[in-house]
Amino acid sequence: MHRAVILVFVLSALGCGGVRYVPMRYFAVYPEIAIERMQATDRTIGMRPLLAGRMHNERMLFVADGNAVDAYPHAAWTDMPRDVVGKALLDALTATHRFRDVGDAADMRSPTYLLTGELRRFEEVRTAGKASALCEVRLELRSFGDRDLIWADAVSATEPMSCEGPAALTEAMTKAVARVARDAASQIASK
Repeated sequence: MHRAVILVFVLSALGCGGVRYVPMRYFAVYPEIAIERMQATDRTIGMRPLLAGRMHNERMLFVADGNAVDAYPHAAWTDMPRDVVGKALLDALTATHRFRDVGDAADMRSPTYLLTGELRRFEEVRTAGKASALCEVRLELRSFGDRDLIWADAVSATEPMSCEGPAALTEAMTKAVARVARDAASQIASK
């Protein structure tokens, strides 16, 4: 009996019979923002951090079987999705050269416009054996002083994936985020 206990202890210490350790892998989304330069104005935009549902954290999500949401084990985003999309929006708005200043609303005295929003989707969607990356954000642009609504829309982009998996999701999501930021910035800058 004593030998059996020692054998179990030794095998456990060597990793036999136990759970195999799988390291966490992290994936980064770095969208390239290319947008047409517009005529400069004296207006400014202050953006509040985007809101996001509790599922949209560092876990890499996929939706299959209709509305069943699951996460890739051992894979995570390097940054919170809401921060990735928020930074891309700020970069795209800045790249238009339409506004004298674009930044965090908390750091600005009295911006001309206030941009708020919510990240609604940031996930892989599997339908009919095909996978795609989906990014969707709901945005509102309001005048800072009286809070009148200037523009509001849900902007989304879907990019096909070469296969299922975290690496393919990252590649497709990078393109989707860039497209969302570019489309939103173009619409906002035209107001």
